[in-house]
Amino acid sequence: MGLFNKQKGLLAPVSGQCISLRDVKDKVFSRLMLGDGIAIEPTECTVVAPADGTVEVVMNETEHTVGLKVRNDVEVLIHVGVNTSNLKGKGFKCLVKVGDKVKAGMPLIEFDKKIIEESGYKSTIIFIISDNHDQAINFKNETDIVIAGKDIVLDLECI
Repeated sequence: MGLFNKQKGLLAPVSGQCISLRDVKDKVFSRLMLGDGIAIEPTECTVVAPADGTVEVVMNETEHTVGLKVRNDVEVLIHVGVNTSNLKGKGFKCLVKVGDKVKAGMPLIEFDKKIIEESGYKSTIIFIISDNHDQAINFKNETDIVIAGKDIVLDLECI
């Protein structure tokens, strides 16, 4: 499929039910302090690259967050769970490191939803554009079910 399809969109990083980022029970994300985007309640436990790009950020101690730089230097952040940094990596396995080149659909993080939820946390996946250069972002319908690496969830007009 390549970097982007004809709609120039970013693919779902995980399969599941889309929800509004504003409904996430975390003030930093719901108030868009780190950027705008979408959240997904996962039905699978593998996070994949939403586009071809370069890994720019990995939370090494907790393995729950990956940041990528994709086409036109757009920066995206994928964060697994709400307050899951408190787990200190328990239930997470990051499959990439800073500097890695990734292809759309390539696995980035594996997580154990059961461990997250039994520890009292939400497994919601937060997918944001952390640096959109003030360009318009269009989102997937926030009630749709999406398939990781197949369905477009974010469409950036700058791409």
